[in-house]
Amino acid sequence: MDLLSLYCDCGIRRLPVDPRSLARHLGFSLRTYEQFCRDSGEPLFSLLHSHNPDAFTHILPDGPVIVYNRQCSPGRRRWNVVHELSHALLGDLSLSEARDAEADRLTADILSPLPVVSLCGVRSVREIHDLCGLSHEAAALRWKELCAFRRGERGVWTDGDWALVRHFQPFIAAVLDGFSPQSTTVPVY
Repeated sequence: MDLLSLYCDCGIRRLPVDPRSLARHLGFSLRTYEQFCRDSGEPLFSLLHSHNPDAFTHILPDGPVIVYNRQCSPGRRRWNVVHELSHALLGDLSLSEARDAEADRLTADILSPLPVVSLCGVRSVREIHDLCGLSHEAAALRWKELCAFRRGERGVWTDGDWALVRHFQPFIAAVLDGFSPQSTTVPVY
């Protein structure tokens, strides 16, 4: 998956990523569990029992829909929706553990591209949380990956890393100039 092309195609030039616009661009609609139950007539208990309680993708005659749990924290909702979209971007909506791990990797890369986060000067889990709109759990995992990235454990920066930095350069500059990451937050859906 070419992240730069995805960001360009979807008009993503800052963090946190807005899952609604990403879903819309990819041809998905979003529904809460409650909305989906009301529209489908399926009881909530039955839906929660037969699907992932955080989010799942369902194919309807008018296109795919991601059904998500609005009771999750905003960061968790963002992750869940983008995780479902990542399955579609990988071309597989199956629920195998291997494919789920690939979708998690892509989700982390979409929501918090390490070269961009690194050059924004992030210094803590809290700053990743604020900058990328991640849950605390996801931010803590990404912090460990960012530390390894900064130590060069992934090797030297690639041309793709620098292309992401160029794409996000105005955003990075705004963050470095003291423009608070909180003021860049995408509204919660």
